[in-house]
Amino acid sequence: MAYDSSNGSIFISNYNSTPLSAVSDNNNTVIATVPLQKQPQGIAFDSGKSELFITYSESKKVSVTADSADMPQVQTGQNLF
Repeated sequence: MAYDSSNGSIFISNYNSTPLSAVSDNNNTVIATVPLQKQPQGIAFDSGKSELFITYSESKKVSVTADSADMPQVQTGQNLF
C-alpha cells in the first residue's frame, strides 16, 4: 500500500488479482483501477516525481507509472525480494 498525500489517493496492490486500486481517502471509494501483471506484491510512491513503483512476486520486474495510462514494465537484473 502507498499513499499520495497531495491528492489523498491510497494505492493498493491486490496480490490475488491483477488490478491496482486507487482509493480516495475522502470517501473511501475506489476511484481508479490499473491492470497489472500477475501477483503484485510491493508498492511505493515517490511524492517528488508522483510515480508509483510496483514489484511482483513471480518475476524480476518493476512497473513504474506516473499515471494510470502509463504502466511500462522495467526489467531488473536481480531478485527484488
